[in-house]
Amino acid sequence: VGVPSEGGGGSGFVTMVADALGDDVEIEPNNAPEQATKLSLPVAINGRFEMIGDRDYYELEAKKGEQWAFVGQTRSLGSPSALFVQLFDEGGRLIKEADVSKSNEAGITNRFAADGRYRLLIEELTRSGGPAHGYRMEIKPWRPGFRLGVAVDKAVAKSGGSFELKVTAQREKGFDAPIALSVEGLWDGAKLEGNVIEKKKSEVTLKVTLPAGGEAGDWRHFKIVGRAEAGGGEIQATA
Repeated sequence: VGVPSEGGGGSGFVTMVADALGDDVEIEPNNAPEQATKLSLPVAINGRFEMIGDRDYYELEAKKGEQWAFVGQTRSLGSPSALFVQLFDEGGRLIKEADVSKSNEAGITNRFAADGRYRLLIEELTRSGGPAHGYRMEIKPWRPGFRLGVAVDKAVAKSGGSFELKVTAQREKGFDAPIALSVEGLWDGAKLEGNVIEKKKSEVTLKVTLPAGGEAGDWRHFKIVGRAEAGGGEIQATA
C-alpha cells in the first residue's frame, strides 16, 4: 500500500484474508451479555478492542449434538492482541474456556449438549486495547485439525547461510497425521530441512538455507504454512 507524503513516499504491509465464510462485524455497544451482537452460523466475526478492558459479547444459536470450532486470528493478521475466549449458556453458566497457554490466538471447540442460545465472550488477554487491536474469529463446523506456532517473529542469516525456527503444532483431539511445512515469501531457491512434523508429534526444528547472491540488508516478509490430510481433504494452518 503506497502512502503519499510531502516530498516523498512510503510503503507498508497490509494482511488480508479471503475465505468462503460469511463475514459479520461486531456492533457496539456489546460489552454486556444483554447487548450481545447476534450471529448466524457459520460466520467470521471481525471485531476490535477499542479501549483498555473492552469486552465483546456475541449471541448464537446451536442444536444438540452440533460441534463448532471457534478459531481466533490476531498475530497472524498483524494485530498485537492475544485472545481470551469463553462460552456461556443462556443462563450465564460457563461451558468452555480457551487454554491461553497454548496459543496467543486462542480458540475453542464445543459439542453442544442441548438446543438453545449461547453467548461468546472475547477479550484481550492482558486487557489492552486501541485502534491496532483488531481480531477475527471464525466459527465453523469442527473437524480434526491443528494450529501452528513459532516462538520468534524474525530470523537473520547471511546470503547462502541458514537459520532455524522451532515450529510447534497444537493438534485437535483425533488428529494425528503428519504436517508438511512450507515457507512462503522468501527468495526463490531457499531450501528446507526438517519440514515435516511427524505423525503424532508436536514440534520440529525447521532449517531454512537461503540462496547465494543476496545483498546485505535485503529482507522479506514470510510465513510458515502447514498442510495435512484429514477428513478426506487437505487442511492448512499458518504459524
